[in-house]
Amino acid sequence: MLSLSRQVGQEIVIDGNIRLTITSVEGQRVRLGISAPSHVPIRRREVFMTPSKRGITETVATHR
Repeated sequence: MLSLSRQVGQEIVIDGNIRLTITSVEGQRVRLGISAPSHVPIRRREVFMTPSKRGITETVATHR
């Protein structure tokens, strides 16, 4: 893993066509702006992963 230090307004470029821009830093929270071609999916990890991959089992209600 590559770790970089950036300040607000600075960018990181990936593969020449994906840009990550630091838009704000408040305490331990960092906001990123992401610019990428439309064919590149951008997802937060917790949304991307299915419930079973997150270690969550779904419960099914049964009626008796």
